[in-house]
Amino acid sequence: MLRSVQVPGVGGLCGGQHRHPPLLLSSLPPTPSSPILEKCNLTDTCESDTTGIPVLMITSEAYSNVTLPCPGVTERSLITTLQWASHTKLVEYMSETTTVWEHRHRINLLSDNFALHFHPVTAEDSGEYSCLVNNRPKPEAIVKLVVQGKR
Repeated sequence: MLRSVQVPGVGGLCGGQHRHPPLLLSSLPPTPSSPILEKCNLTDTCESDTTGIPVLMITSEAYSNVTLPCPGVTERSLITTLQWASHTKLVEYMSETTTVWEHRHRINLLSDNFALHFHPVTAEDSGEYSCLVNNRPKPEAIVKLVVQGKR
């Protein structure tokens, strides 16, 4: 059963200015395989100064399991192609086939909501991630992951 939750501290004020309405996340109840609410501290959604694309900030402890949502995608979305990238292409979904290009032993694509799942996340995973859906030229939002802990 799905549930929507408002994440405290997300939406509303960003750098002292009102930017976005509160962010609602639809997710499965937290489990070891989908720890989005349990393991991550969603801190803020701001608009990028250079691109105008919203930035979703996620903070996590090193060596925990983390799931990055694909902004704009729900379990009911019709997805024909999808690509997760950071500095390079990480995961690609096309014609009902998933290819993991980087970190095969630590990341996978969740089939129900196309979220990017790290098991575990490391400090080197900190950075900006984009999820491009159905060959769109730009993402709904950039997901910025900050991993706290030892490198």
